[in-house]
Amino acid sequence: MQSTESLARAGSHSESPACGWDRWLVQGLFYAGLLAYVWLLIQPRLIYDAFGIYLPYPEFVLDGIWLQQAVTRPGGFVEVSAAFLSQWFFAPPLGALIVTAIAALIGFGTQRLLQELGGAASREARHGWFVSLFPALSVLVFYQFYYHPLAALLALAICLWVAVVHQMVANSWRPVAFAAFCVGLYHLAGTVCLLFGLLSGIWYVAGKRRPIAGAVAIAFSVLAPWLAGVQLFHLTVLEAYSVAWPFGTGNASDMEAWPLNALRCLFLFPPGLLLIAVFCRSLPPPLQVRCAGWSRCGGRIVRVMWQLVVLAAAVAAVLSFSRALHRERRFEMVHFALQQQWDQVLRVARQLSPSRHDWFSRHLVNRALYHTGQLGDAQFSFSQTPAALLLLADEVPHGAPKFWMLSEIAWELGDVNLAEQWTFQRLEALGECPSALERLAQICLAKDRTAEASQAGEPLANSAGVRERLADVSSPGREAARILLNRMAKNVLYGHRARALLERLDAPSPAGDSWLQDVERVRVLRCSDDRVFQTYSEEFMLDSLLRANPRNRMAFEYLMAFYLACCRTDKLVEHLPRLNDFGYREIPRHYEEAILIHTNETSQAVALGGRKIRPETVRHFRRFIDRLLPWQQQPPLAVGALADEFGGSYFYYYAFGISGTGGARRSPAAQGPGCGVLVDGGAHTGGRR
Repeated sequence: MQSTESLARAGSHSESPACGWDRWLVQGLFYAGLLAYVWLLIQPRLIYDAFGIYLPYPEFVLDGIWLQQAVTRPGGFVEVSAAFLSQWFFAPPLGALIVTAIAALIGFGTQRLLQELGGAASREARHGWFVSLFPALSVLVFYQFYYHPLAALLALAICLWVAVVHQMVANSWRPVAFAAFCVGLYHLAGTVCLLFGLLSGIWYVAGKRRPIAGAVAIAFSVLAPWLAGVQLFHLTVLEAYSVAWPFGTGNASDMEAWPLNALRCLFLFPPGLLLIAVFCRSLPPPLQVRCAGWSRCGGRIVRVMWQLVVLAAAVAAVLSFSRALHRERRFEMVHFALQQQWDQVLRVARQLSPSRHDWFSRHLVNRALYHTGQLGDAQFSFSQTPAALLLLADEVPHGAPKFWMLSEIAWELGDVNLAEQWTFQRLEALGECPSALERLAQICLAKDRTAEASQAGEPLANSAGVRERLADVSSPGREAARILLNRMAKNVLYGHRARALLERLDAPSPAGDSWLQDVERVRVLRCSDDRVFQTYSEEFMLDSLLRANPRNRMAFEYLMAFYLACCRTDKLVEHLPRLNDFGYREIPRHYEEAILIHTNETSQAVALGGRKIRPETVRHFRRFIDRLLPWQQQPPLAVGALADEFGGSYFYYYAFGISGTGGARRSPAAQGPGCGVLVDGGAHTGGRR
């Protein structure tokens, strides 16, 4: 009868290390598929465009002082490295390659730790390579959710490979090396030194049979953040234990619960896997031999097949249960808005259900509707709230999306002071974001040139005078713009554009320069008088812009859209004569619908300036009234009953306070407060006045 020791040796050495073609085939297929999926379906460019809007901005500046300050703080090396790598998400193939490389580093690092635990010919060496694919697969989860914890993932990868290197150090030097690695790892990668200590402790106990050394390693790693972070870098205890670490208050914790918990599980996976391996080694030798026999049954071809099946099932589970389509659509809307592809913004917005729209997606929809000439005709084909129009209300969350969108819409409308305020807010919150620096440079030019024109008494629309002022290199606005563009020139990707813009400032301005034409357009629109106010409301802002320049078409359309969203049909009717200022031949559809509602409620004629309300709008209104009458006593049921036919009309929004149903049935809980009562016993329709 064989002894238990001989059985154990048989289970350990009956098969050579898994270094054949089957292992490399499965791993190659896995990582190639991961690369293709991230590149073609997740599209790293969407993540890049969301930096500083929906994702934290990875600030990286080619400046010696900035780099020195960044790398000398705890975890600074990892943060700077992740920020540098993040810049290359601009190119989708490079972004996909970076994600795949990080996943491979984590996977192969986990595999190597398993091998070091049991030896080259152990069961861990034979099967660890397959199990190590699962932490690599989990990297895909975060990018499926369109999160970007690259600094935390890079810290984990560095930690795993430092643990591998530590195990390769000679026995006599290993204690000193451990202490140096632990403190150095905290300085480079943050609180992952705790994980390094745990991995080393398990290896000392299970691999080297040195429990005291393992306990000391774990204890020292727990003390390292306090020694280095609190005593040396003067951090608080909470800050010291939260650097590039998902178990604290650092940047890695700024995620929703599900992806954050997945990130935490990923950090716990390597030590958990080592503990499972240790437990399996403690099983009775006959059971170990039996398990080894199961793993070898069927031959190599069969093993490859079931490995591929298991891996395919895991990939399918990740792709099925970790999709965040609403978040992906919002990222796409930001991407197309930055490219000024407004038709594409609307196309993507239609793929979002009304319940999935937030203030910011609604805001982008309204910008796209204006730029495509549909704001007055299709506003209520999408989900709407008054606060989403300009994002000035306190109820809108105060954060990076608001900073960017409010600064951009204020610039487009011509409210330079408001654009300056929110661009500064953006710089303060994000750091030296190149788009914010460029916008602020334009603002400095617009404000400076207005002051010069006012002092010289020169007509604002004199383009020759504009070019002459642009040639004045000593103006304060130009000097401020030059400083900002010089800072922008230190960006990895936008440095070339910044240098090109600096050349435009230093040379006579060509008449067809679109960048400076945009400055001139806003300069003409802006308010140049001093204003005193307590509350800066949407109506006050837009009305002031129209008073400053009655030809500001965007301010007019946004003011009318605001009145529609607030159900102020009386104010909309009051501003109808302004249609003549912008050459409207027909009344936009939603204006017609508001006029009919106003006429129905007040029984007062509305002057249309020689225009007619289209007969189909009148028929649509009458049909809505007829359909609404039977549901007067059951408004919640009316919401769903009328959604298919009238969900994109202003009538529906005015009655129920919701819009953009697009044929989708709405539950009573989704019903808004509505704006008024359309049915008062009869429907008055408007005609030519």
